[in-house]
Amino acid sequence: MQAIEFNTTVNNGTVTIPAQYSSIWEGKAIRVIVLEDNQAQQAAELKPNNTPLLARLREIKIDGPL
Repeated sequence: MQAIEFNTTVNNGTVTIPAQYSSIWEGKAIRVIVLEDNQAQQAAELKPNNTPLLARLREIKIDGPL
């Protein structure tokens, strides 16, 4: 099985395959897996931690023998 990955937008229920791939797949039976591209949303939700690294390390508590 050969796989390709590309980003596209669904319009009126139609998924458009980019031109560089469409001729390769023309007339062939294919399997389509649809995944929502939510990386942009996830990146917006990530908040930078502006606390200095050494200050964060001091907050770590280790129990047990050293």
